[in-house]
Amino acid sequence: MIDKYNEIVSEYKKYVEKNSKYYTINPKQPLVVKGYTSTSPYFPIITIQASNIIDTNYCTVDKIENYKGLYITINIYTKNKTLNNQVVASELINDELTNLTLKFFESINLKMTLCRPTPDMDTSIFRRTIQYQCLVGTARGNIIRRWFYMFNSIEDRALSEHRGSALLMKKANGKYSILLPVTGTGENGATPAQLDKTAIGNKQATSVEGRQENPQKTIPFFTHRDNINVLEGIKGETHDFLRLLPDFTGFKYSGQVSYMANNTDVGSLEQGQITITPTTSDEYIENCYDLVEDTVVFTSAIDEVVTVGHTGDGANKVITLSTNPSDATISASSDAGTIATASYVASTGALTITGVSAGSAIVTITASKSGYASFKRTILVVVG
Repeated sequence: MIDKYNEIVSEYKKYVEKNSKYYTINPKQPLVVKGYTSTSPYFPIITIQASNIIDTNYCTVDKIENYKGLYITINIYTKNKTLNNQVVASELINDELTNLTLKFFESINLKMTLCRPTPDMDTSIFRRTIQYQCLVGTARGNIIRRWFYMFNSIEDRALSEHRGSALLMKKANGKYSILLPVTGTGENGATPAQLDKTAIGNKQATSVEGRQENPQKTIPFFTHRDNINVLEGIKGETHDFLRLLPDFTGFKYSGQVSYMANNTDVGSLEQGQITITPTTSDEYIENCYDLVEDTVVFTSAIDEVVTVGHTGDGANKVITLSTNPSDATISASSDAGTIATASYVASTGALTITGVSAGSAIVTITASKSGYASFKRTILVVVG
């Protein structure tokens, strides 16, 4: 694990030095250092720390680790800098280094879980913290991107972490991708019926294996607008599904979809259950790797409900969006443009919601990229 960390730091350092337009040799800036530093005479400076966590989900029955979790934290510190007799703002320098960091770590298949400004005690310093995670195979030291990590959410919505199995649905392009974040996948296979063949006079009961049933799959999920919208689009229809296991084996089947919202209990999360009535038997697939595709996801916090005015300074709400992969295309739309509008500027990553008149509207934001399944989020906008 230490070797992999050192390898990443070495390659990242070379990448920054080669590609940053703010790089200088004497003194060497940006300075990339391992570990933590509280002070430095030179800026920009980038610190990179790593830790690993043993996850028993990836151990054999003999408690031998197949994979280890590697967690990397990067802090980018910048100050205003004079170049060619002009002052360059610390935020601009930090943005450039952040973009380089995102591109490098995406290229080596690490999953970003955090990217946001962090207050520093020295107010002249602009600091941004970025965190990544991945699995490293213990046998060959290779980085494995479990794509179903994609739903690790840094926001306060109840989404499954997908660190074990995942439920996927076949899309129009023939690939399987995440249906929606769920907290279970349903069972595959069933115990066959037991038929009694005991004859009169037998001292011991005997039986033979009978017909194997193909029961409905019951899959729990959290009920909120985004998940329900997905289910509303497929309820009553028959689709192809894939239950993917951590080693990329899985079970494939077809079935008709229905869903229900569970009773609301005090002190518990709103949940429901998806019911899939199989129309085919479960088929074991030894290698599912080429059957699946990643899903673009939003990695920034997005409110479920925002309130804006329709006159003056309070008429706008700006939300900074980020995605994984970082170069996904984002679009935004409102279902009631006479009440609220939504626009997105890719260069700044800013989603601007503007109140027009009193009422409410649903803003939908979509992240998409070629080779990935797209992902949608919705925001209820209340205009006062």
